[in-house]
This record gives sequence, structure tokens and C-alpha cells, in this order.
Amino acid sequence: YLDIKMKQGTLENNDVDTAEKIIKRSKTYQEYLDYKKTDEAKETWENSTHDGILKLVVNEIERLTEAEQKRYDGLVLLLNKDEYFKSFVITDGVNYKTIQKIKVYNND
Repeated sequence: YLDIKMKQGTLENNDVDTAEKIIKRSKTYQEYLDYKKTDEAKETWENSTHDGILKLVVNEIERLTEAEQKRYDGLVLLLNKDEYFKSFVITDGVNYKTIQKIKVYNND
């Protein structure tokens, strides 16, 4: 999670604070890694859109399930319709893809 945000240049102080809280809550690093795989951790990450980035966690980035594809399509539509969102990140925990919003300008 932090690695992805660092690579994208979107890492914020509250991201580090959140990670530290999770680590403190866990007794070992392995427990932290196990927590990251839980539905709760995935949902928390997906719902943190305060940075203008839509997020989706899937099982396998190259082979979306029907339900994952439906959520993916909905988030792409939201990215294109809502001016607040500037990009969309999809990850399977190992790999990730980013879709950037394209701005179209009229010369009129």
C-alpha cells in the first residue's frame, strides 16, 4: 500500500499514520501482513478516496471475476463523470495498474 503510493507520489502523512496504527495493533510483522489480506484492510484502502484516487483490490489483476469486472467498470465510469477523481488504481496486492483521467479542452 505505502509502496504503491510512494511510487505514484501520492503518499501523505495520514497514510503513514494509518500504517503505523495497523502495525502497532499487530503483534508481529507476519500478523500485519496477514491483516493486509483481510477484507477489512482491503475495504479500508478502497474507501480512502480523500486523495482523489479511486481504488479497487482484486484477486488477480489479469483475470477479473464477473463481480470484480462490474465494480471496475463502475469505478471507470465514476472516474470519467466526477471531477473530484483524477485517477483509478487497481491492485491484486502484488501488481497494480493506474488509469489517469484525461482532460479534454475545447479551443472555442
